[in-house]
Amino acid sequence: MADEYTREEVKNMSMKEYRKNIPSGWMEVTRYDSLVLMIDALLSSPPNREFKTNELADKSGITPKSVESHIGSLVGLGVVEKMTKNRDRPRYTINEKSPITQEIFKLNRIVEQVKSNEMPKSLPDKQEISRSNTSVSTAEPNEHNSQVQPGHNSLKKMANA
Repeated sequence: MADEYTREEVKNMSMKEYRKNIPSGWMEVTRYDSLVLMIDALLSSPPNREFKTNELADKSGITPKSVESHIGSLVGLGVVEKMTKNRDRPRYTINEKSPITQEIFKLNRIVEQVKSNEMPKSLPDKQEISRSNTSVSTAEPNEHNSQVQPGHNSLKKMANA
């Protein structure tokens, strides 16, 4: 998938195409069921547990081909470490030092606490979490917005347009 789009290409995208082709950070991690299932399997595994491709596929409930197709995304984001030293085949483990992984663990805990009523569904005003530090593109396609305002990693080479 291309990492760059012209203003005209963005303008002509449907919202679904836009969301898939120029994903937010959240979408980057959750865009494929295989990614979500692998993350869930790794979250429920003992620390430092290493998996061969077929083992991760079995634990995730997906095919080894799906693991091979999508594991690179998780490795690229630092969520998963690819272990190759002194191994005949690569093995994969969750990278607990990754800031993304730490936030996934945190989100997992919070969701479980809300589901079990240990945490309220809404926080009091003074505990609200700010969205101001999240990076969301302002370059959404629509018929009135012919200008793209870069604010998203995938739009980094828009200057060529």
